[in-house]
Amino acid sequence: MKKIMLSAAALMCGAMMVAQTNNSQVGQFGNGNSSTVDQVGSLNNSTVRHGAENVSQAISNNNVTTTSQDGVNNVANAISIGSSNSVAITQVGDNNVANANQGGFNLIFGTIFQGSLSASNEINQDQLGNGNDADADQLGLGVDNIINQVQTGNDNKAKAQQDARATRNLVNQTQTGNNNTATGLQGSGGGLGVVDNRIDQIQTGDRNTAITRQQITTRNSISYQEQQGDGNNADVFQQGNTHNAYQLQTGNDNVASIRQNAPFAGSTLNTASQVQSGDLNTANIVQSGSNNNATQDQIGNNNNGIDSQRGTLNIST
Repeated sequence: MKKIMLSAAALMCGAMMVAQTNNSQVGQFGNGNSSTVDQVGSLNNSTVRHGAENVSQAISNNNVTTTSQDGVNNVANAISIGSSNSVAITQVGDNNVANANQGGFNLIFGTIFQGSLSASNEINQDQLGNGNDADADQLGLGVDNIINQVQTGNDNKAKAQQDARATRNLVNQTQTGNNNTATGLQGSGGGLGVVDNRIDQIQTGDRNTAITRQQITTRNSISYQEQQGDGNNADVFQQGNTHNAYQLQTGNDNVASIRQNAPFAGSTLNTASQVQSGDLNTANIVQSGSNNNATQDQIGNNNNGIDSQRGTLNIST
């Protein structure tokens, strides 16, 4: 097992530095590797790669990546191709960008892509500061993967994507601050099935936007969105059967929309619920198919609720 520990503060000890412009790059191939990068200062850049895309033999399993940055304008990148890999990125400071990618597609015969198995992987990203951007992707044939993103500060954006044939995956995004945007994507938009997935998005602050997409041929997926603040927008789009989408907004000027259907036919056995408490809220539910259930609760002033169901044996309250 290879273990690499890089500390920017330790490397600069004993040397006079006018400005801290550290750069750390770690590349590991094989299984059971561990990488730890700790940078304290300004304008730091950290990149950790386990395995490689577009190479059929470069699959790296059971690796651990830990990156911690405390400073201003830091960038942390972690890429893992394989299974049972763990990535944890913590950034405290201003203008930080954290990217974590697991799995991928290999290019063979020029134009044919082969999915890399991405199983039992975990991504954790914590950012405390201003203007942070967190992006987490679990691509390929993903099974039992977890993405957690927590941002506390201002002007944060969090994006989590679990791609083709994602099974039993979990996305949690929590943002506390101002002008936050959280997007959760499960499924490729193609014909590969996505089963038993869950997306939770909770935002507390001002001008937040939460978007969830669970795409073609998805089943048994759950999307939960809760926003407490002002001017929030929550949107859920689910394609397939046996979905459950729940949205709770408490504040002012909120808009909540849920759409459940199937790409080529009506969807069945879906449940959508919307609860809004505040002023000037708008709730919209659209369901096509059979045996669907839609519920809207609004308490406040100047609220507008629209419910549209097409098909048979649907229930709306």
